[in-house]
Amino acid sequence: MKNRIKKYLFLTIVLIALVIYNLLWLSVILLFLAVFYKLISFFVNKIKIVIIKNIVKGVFSILMILIVGIGIRVFVMDIYFIPSSSMENTLYKNDVILVNKLKYGPLLPRSPYEIPWINIFYYLKDNSKEAIQKKYWKSRRLSGTSTIKKQDILVFKKYHDAQFLVKRCTAIAGDQLKIIDGEIMINGNSRPIHKNIKDIYKFKIKNIEQFYVELDCVELNIDYYEDKKAKDWKHAVLTFNEFKTIKNLSSIDSLQKATIKNTSKARIYPRYFEPHTWTLDNYGPIIIPKQGMGVDLKNFRAFTYYQEPIRYYENSNIKIKNKKLFLKDSLINKYNFKQDYFFMMGDNRSSSFDSRYIGFIPENKVIGKVECIIFSYKDDRFQWDRLLKFI
Repeated sequence: MKNRIKKYLFLTIVLIALVIYNLLWLSVILLFLAVFYKLISFFVNKIKIVIIKNIVKGVFSILMILIVGIGIRVFVMDIYFIPSSSMENTLYKNDVILVNKLKYGPLLPRSPYEIPWINIFYYLKDNSKEAIQKKYWKSRRLSGTSTIKKQDILVFKKYHDAQFLVKRCTAIAGDQLKIIDGEIMINGNSRPIHKNIKDIYKFKIKNIEQFYVELDCVELNIDYYEDKKAKDWKHAVLTFNEFKTIKNLSSIDSLQKATIKNTSKARIYPRYFEPHTWTLDNYGPIIIPKQGMGVDLKNFRAFTYYQEPIRYYENSNIKIKNKKLFLKDSLINKYNFKQDYFFMMGDNRSSSFDSRYIGFIPENKVIGKVECIIFSYKDDRFQWDRLLKFI
């Protein structure tokens, strides 16, 4: 009797805590599962034939494990692999990470293809590549414990791709973003640089032998290459902390950030903007769309900035004709955004396929926040110091 009271008391405390943390929906699911488990157990125990009872218990146990496993991956957390080096030195390629879906609230699946384990049966079909693009249910996010903030590291999708990307949130909805010579300005104010942000720097060395000695003293191992146009200058990809360390070496004559001067016009977002003078290191200014924000599409600059998120993320029925947007053959001159958007950038700035290329990321494409590194196999060896390392 006392054990039963303790169990009910513990469950009550958990349910109250979930409600306090804005997770009422999760408390309802847990309560439903508890009642469902008790109810089925009651009827199973009524079976008098032992063999049948054991078989039913086994099937029911497997079913409950499957339901709980799917529920955890859909509603609570999931595991992902880092696909590229764009987040070095925070995350490395092939790192295994844990993503918290409760932070911002989980996105509900829009088709059976988005339900873990269940989708295995659908992928066996011949037309799975075509069917995966179909959405059967509307996009909906349940409540979470927090909102997306600048500097959060997020897992998200772009457009209708199944591919996941991992980047740092640089600007949130309503922010004005501008990049000047690699320095990020948000609403006119420069942002503090995270210690792991990597950029290309150029420097001159007074004495190469002394330089190597000093690198050993500060325990740094960097690769650099010569500037083809100015051989006195060396180039290296450094984190902000490495930059501060090398800058103070007596063997260094000069050290400064090397900005990327030219970028293909067709690759930089917004595409086909004329005249397109933006680069990866000199970008903007541009305002990140916010829910309810109105856009005057008669203004060609505004049309260029926002026509892609409107078409791809807001309303796929909108078509573009002669650099104008149409809905059911009716010209659209104004548009109000239905959701918030975010601007994502990788920590390895010079080697990151991020919002500078693909544009704004809508809230309904954000999967969750990266909480920790489960394990890391960097430089062909297991990294014990990164085991279960929180971000």
